[in-house]
Amino acid sequence: MRTFRLALLVTASIASAGAFAAIDNYSIDLRQETGGLDVVATATPGPLAQVDVTNRSAQRVRCFVDFEGGKLTPWRKEAWLEPGTVARVNRRVNDPDIEKLAVQVSCGTLSPDEAIPPVR
Repeated sequence: MRTFRLALLVTASIASAGAFAAIDNYSIDLRQETGGLDVVATATPGPLAQVDVTNRSAQRVRCFVDFEGGKLTPWRKEAWLEPGTVARVNRRVNDPDIEKLAVQVSCGTLSPDEAIPPVR
């Protein structure tokens, strides 16, 4: 009986992991409003949608990354960047029926005395 339960548990775990890993067949509509700053964003679909924001400018910037699509609740994350740095923002995608994820990256400059908060 214990062997049957263990086999059932292992099978269920593998099946759920496979279902989670299959969420990568959607497209990302990436839009950027950088306010004339040299900031570049790239997005990669998958079970964990990934957006890399690169600050190529000589100024400190704060970017907002907004995610929306499918059954996901709209979600916003901030990225504060020093010149020459990259921030990675992830969003878990748990909607197997999602076809398109809209990602909006909006950036602006920070004043020199504005402190960048620690990464959480």
